Amino acid sequence: MGTMFTTGNNLLYATGAAITSTGSAIGGKVGEIGGLVLSKFDNNTSEKEITSLGPVKAVIFDLGKVLIRTNYRNMIYRFQTSTLLGATCLERRKLTELKPLLFSLMEAVHGKGKLTPHLPALFEDWMTNSKTNEEIMRILENDISQCRHIGRYTKMLLSTLVKVMFTPEEFANIMELHSGVKLLNMLPDNLDKYLITNYNSESYDEIEKRYPEVFDKFKDILVSGKIHKMKPQREIYELAMAKWNLEPEEVLCIDDDIVNIEIARELGFKTIHYVKFEQALLLVRSLKSSGSEHGDEERYRLNGEPIGQNGICKYPPG
Repeated sequence: MGTMFTTGNNLLYATGAAITSTGSAIGGKVGEIGGLVLSKFDNNTSEKEITSLGPVKAVIFDLGKVLIRTNYRNMIYRFQTSTLLGATCLERRKLTELKPLLFSLMEAVHGKGKLTPHLPALFEDWMTNSKTNEEIMRILENDISQCRHIGRYTKMLLSTLVKVMFTPEEFANIMELHSGVKLLNMLPDNLDKYLITNYNSESYDEIEKRYPEVFDKFKDILVSGKIHKMKPQREIYELAMAKWNLEPEEVLCIDDDIVNIEIARELGFKTIHYVKFEQALLLVRSLKSSGSEHGDEERYRLNGEPIGQNGICKYPPG
C-alpha cells in the first residue's frame, strides 16, 4: 500500500478544513484545490486560508493537458508538408480554431456524448474504442465533403486535421510532454502513482512508446479504450479502487477536466483541478514522506535544476 504521506512542515501546518499558511506563496492564480476555490496569491502574501490535502497514499494523474499537450510547431509542420496543402503557411491561431470547428460539425451530425455532453458522441466513441480510427476517419471525411457551409480551403484543413487526430502515429507525433511531468517527478519514489486516461487504445500506445521514462513511473494504468469505461463514469474510479486496494480518501486525483474533478470529489477523493502548474505545485510541494531526509531545496528541484515559474518542461523534444 505504500508509505503514508502527510503535509510538509513549511507550507501547510495542519490537516482539516481551512487553515492558515505563512510565508510568501507562489505567484499567480491558484484556482481550485481540495474543493475550495482559492483567491489570488502574490509574492507579498503573508497569510491565506488554504485547504490541506491531509494524508495521501497514492496519486492518480490524468494524461491530456496534464502530462502531455499539443505541440503546435509539429502540427504546423505536418499541415505545411501535407500533399493536399503544399507549402501553405499556417499560424497557430488558425489551427486552434480548427478543432472547435471539427467538433461542432461532429456534434451537429452525430450529437453530443452520453457520458461527456461537452464533447461530440463520435469523439466519445474514439475514447472508448466503440469505433475504430479508420471508421471515424471514413465517417468524418464523408461529413466534411457533404457540408455545404464550409469552403474548399477549410475542408482541406479539416481533412488534414482528421488524418492527424485519428491516425495513431500522426497523433503521437504532435504531442509533447507538459508541465505535469514535473509534478510527477517531484513526488517521492515510494509514493504510488497511477494513471487514468480517456484515450483511444492505439493512440495511447503510440504515445506511451515515445515517453517510456514517464509511463514507467506508474504502478498501473487504466486506459478508457482498453477497458471500455471512461471518466467521468463512477465505475472507472470504483474499478481502480478495487484493483489497487485503495480507498478514495487516501488518494489524490489530478485532472484538467472539472467534470472529472467533481465526480472524483463526490466519491471522496482529494482533488487538484489542474489549470496551471503553480497552483498544483502549491499542494504537491506539501506531500512529504515522513521518513524523507530531503529538505525543501531538494524537493523543489527537478533533475538538479530549479523549477521555472511557468513550469514548462525543458527536456521534451520540440
